[in-house]
Amino acid sequence: STGRPKQTVLSAGALRASGLATEKATGTDGGAHWLLALPVHYVAGAQVVARSVLAATRPAVTASVRDGSRFTARDFLDAAHRLPSGHRMTSLVPTQLHTLVEEAETDAALESEILEALRSFDAILLGGAPASTALLHDCGQLGIPLVQTYGSAETAGGCVYDRHPLPGTHVAVEPATDPSASGRIWLGGPTVASGYLDDPERTASSFRRSPDGTWWYRTDDLGTFSDREGLSVAGRADDVILTGGVKVSARAVAAVLEQDPSVREAVVVGVESPRWGQEIRAAVSRRPNREPDVPSLADRVRQDM
Repeated sequence: STGRPKQTVLSAGALRASGLATEKATGTDGGAHWLLALPVHYVAGAQVVARSVLAATRPAVTASVRDGSRFTARDFLDAAHRLPSGHRMTSLVPTQLHTLVEEAETDAALESEILEALRSFDAILLGGAPASTALLHDCGQLGIPLVQTYGSAETAGGCVYDRHPLPGTHVAVEPATDPSASGRIWLGGPTVASGYLDDPERTASSFRRSPDGTWWYRTDDLGTFSDREGLSVAGRADDVILTGGVKVSARAVAAVLEQDPSVREAVVVGVESPRWGQEIRAAVSRRPNREPDVPSLADRVRQDM
């Protein structure tokens, strides 16, 4: 991120509302044992601590969080082995899940142990960044109990699970100029932050109370929403690349690239061009023992976009 840092103010009530809604949504009412694999200065890590307090349990902490070391499958397994029986939960980001799934694929000695540990959780909350289609497909095939989450520090972490809002959470989308296009996403309810510390101007621009008393947060994301289909996030409002007079979503291009079996993750940006205004450029990370074919990736984007 760039610019002046924001300090998000989350009340105890917001954290409690989020924790109780998670328990209800995941069927872990009465408390769960959590594995802490994310640093606590991120909201997802802080929420593991808060939810453990709410459940009167103590989280099992990975060495990567405790010592600041690199996250590995063995690190995760050591923490998972310390979790008691009963309801078991954890929060991960896609990069961590990639690490676990890929080590299971490439290390025969660890494969069964990793998969058994992952399947032992009631739910693995996955958020922080969009997960690739390939990763989600692999986890589905392996029987890993993922719950895709959407939210931010301003909503006490994920408040939309598998495209549907948690109990008490409201979703609204601003009408777009083009009726077929995505609009700005707003999230409302008891998990929304009070605002930004000592920053009334930013608070006023991002938070609002509706006539019915609901407290709302204006996200930086675009999407569509319906009660039946839930929330579909198209990407950030600022990730649109204008190239040759055509608007292209960087996230949409990345999603196409990540459908290729050789691509682990993709990042797409616009760079200045005297001819096009902006040109689209992508950086990809490859999956183990696979080499992306650049011309084929370019053809895939041309065909699918």
